[in-house]
Amino acid sequence: MNFDVPFIQELGSSRRLPHSIGVCHIALGLAVRSALKEEDREILLAAALLHDAAIPPYGHLVETVLRKRYPDFDHEVMLKDLLFGTAHATNQYQQILPGRSLRVPKVLKQHNIDPESILRLVRPPMGEKTAISADIDLDNIDNIHRMGVLLGWPGVKENLQELIRECSVRSDFGLQFKDDALKNLRFWQEIRQRIYTLIIAHPQCVAENAFQNDLVTQAVEAEVISPDNWHIVEPKFESELRNHPKTKDLAERLISGRRYALIDYVWFKNYGLPPVPSWKSLEKHIAPLLPQLPANQGYFLWVEHGLISRAVCAELENGDRKSLGESSTSLFVARVHKDADLPGHRPGTKGQISWREAVMEAFESLVPDWEHHVSYPENYRGVFLSSDDAKRQLELY
Repeated sequence: MNFDVPFIQELGSSRRLPHSIGVCHIALGLAVRSALKEEDREILLAAALLHDAAIPPYGHLVETVLRKRYPDFDHEVMLKDLLFGTAHATNQYQQILPGRSLRVPKVLKQHNIDPESILRLVRPPMGEKTAISADIDLDNIDNIHRMGVLLGWPGVKENLQELIRECSVRSDFGLQFKDDALKNLRFWQEIRQRIYTLIIAHPQCVAENAFQNDLVTQAVEAEVISPDNWHIVEPKFESELRNHPKTKDLAERLISGRRYALIDYVWFKNYGLPPVPSWKSLEKHIAPLLPQLPANQGYFLWVEHGLISRAVCAELENGDRKSLGESSTSLFVARVHKDADLPGHRPGTKGQISWREAVMEAFESLVPDWEHHVSYPENYRGVFLSSDDAKRQLELY
């Protein structure tokens, strides 16, 4: 789990192991109800259990930062090494769990499961969709509903149960849905948007995101974690962070709670395709254009397309396809204080208004013609877009 914020501590229980077991539990029920052949059922369940087996500690946060330094790093490539027993030069004695050699290939062989068939479900060829990897798959159906239930949101568990009753697995391992499932899929999209909006933009979460990003960046730069030891378990990883001179200060703050404090943010957003081909690298291009900050402050930049809200295509039992939702596109620019024990965001200061103007000018110099919405901490509403976002205003409450 790469999100452990006191404000939403409930999500600390949304970890890879229970999630993987949950995906397998759903897959088993669907496989039985869909009358899959026994050998196909075994493949589906193995893929459900193993789809996140190669996720590093702190989840996709570590993976994202590792990939910036090592472009070839990919957890699905690492999964192939686990499945085929090639994760280490010896191909046999690599220890993922301390004191225990890698046994995944041996166990799969005992059950007559071809590792390649698992890999095909987790990482299908371009253009193919499976129950484990698609616009709508068992992975994100479990993940989104799991987080919604842990947050205590009403109707989430019931939506999951109804959705699973209205879908099945085809013989080619693709998911298909009844017409009645469309309302449940729309609710699933709503839950997804609310959760990721909460995680990225709630004023009490932003500084924690910036803190963890800096900590992980330091860890990769110091080679506390690398493609050679990506499988290190979280307790060991955090112990190494506290013992390394380059990561010791931030790592100790994990225990003391002396994190960062949010000063302000500007969030540019809309739906649709990214307005420029270089959207994914916009973070790198805008950084030099932003106002210089004091030494005890810093920026947290985040660019996304299709994460907060994602357009999906549901394949129906009658052969039709139904498009649902729109993909979000946004750039998040946050300003944080890196000294401990400071007050959080306080809207209405003259300095914040001039800073916002400078950020908006920098953004519009890179993306001049994009129609977009802007929001700030004080008009956070828990949804990606709201009526307040539509007015590009600098006035504060």
